[in-house]
Amino acid sequence: SMFNGDTNLSHVDLSGIDTSHVTNMNFMFASTQSLADLDLSGLDTSSLQRAEDMFYNATGLRNVNLSGWNLRNLSQASAMFFGAKNLANVNLSGWQLPDNANTAGMFSYADGENIKNVDITNAKNITQDILNEYVKGLKNTNATSVDLSNFSLAPTVRSLRGLFQNMPNLKSVNLRGFDTSHITDMSSMFSN
Repeated sequence: SMFNGDTNLSHVDLSGIDTSHVTNMNFMFASTQSLADLDLSGLDTSSLQRAEDMFYNATGLRNVNLSGWNLRNLSQASAMFFGAKNLANVNLSGWQLPDNANTAGMFSYADGENIKNVDITNAKNITQDILNEYVKGLKNTNATSVDLSNFSLAPTVRSLRGLFQNMPNLKSVNLRGFDTSHITDMSSMFSN
């Protein structure tokens, strides 16, 4: 809980810090109210197993870059952004998740009208929670196109039912290479 509860924290630079053996980042930035922008893209997360509530109630957080994280050992990331209600941009590009990562409630109370962009480009094993937040950002920005060709879904994702429902501005969808072999329900996926 390195910065947990530090309400005055407004800038963090962790570049150069060796995090290759860190297994637990639970509550690391919880309840930080002044931290608006955070770039953790350079962290070595290859040993990380737990990231529960990492940004719990970080109400000032708007932009977070977690791109390139190798999360092959991650088991728990539930409620990671719980209550980060001003979250607008989340970069998860290049994330490598295991098949069974728990991301339950990852964006609970951080999934309102403020979320604009969840970048999951080249991410592997995206969970239902992350997919839902990605789509919420598309809906909030009245997206006209969707690209599903550059990330893969976790085998635990079984339903895409109603996923892009009520997106009247949607004109194009790139499904090239999108693996739906484990999906059992695609009903109303694009209904308006």
